Amino acid sequence: MIQKDYMMRLIEELATVVARLFGLMTEDKLQEAIKLLDKTYDSFFKFEGKLLRFTPKEELLDILKSKENMEAEQMEIVAELLRNEAEVWIKMGKLDEGTDVLAKSIHLLEYLEKEQAHIYSIERKEKLKQSRDRWEDLH
Repeated sequence: MIQKDYMMRLIEELATVVARLFGLMTEDKLQEAIKLLDKTYDSFFKFEGKLLRFTPKEELLDILKSKENMEAEQMEIVAELLRNEAEVWIKMGKLDEGTDVLAKSIHLLEYLEKEQAHIYSIERKEKLKQSRDRWEDLH
């Protein structure tokens, strides 16, 4: 029960962060959006945004899997944050950074699809499809 309550609180907080993120993007406060993401990575998961940005996607997955108490649901939240971060970089005109971060999100979602195959998630499948489509649009 405690774990479920924790995950629900985390999801609610994520919704608030994503709403703020979209507000900042709408207002073209893109540096603030990156700072918000960095703060979120640190407060939710105790690692720096730079770690996510500069670590190759294969190594990032290993880091997340080795992190104590990192559940699949939390990895999915990281993937969602990365997906949103990619859009910030793209809007900033930093296409290379955006596509790199988007690739990491896709990699995590693909991993979760395999690892969580016994749990069918329409939402995850839709996010993965949207991310792949976005990737194709950028290339």
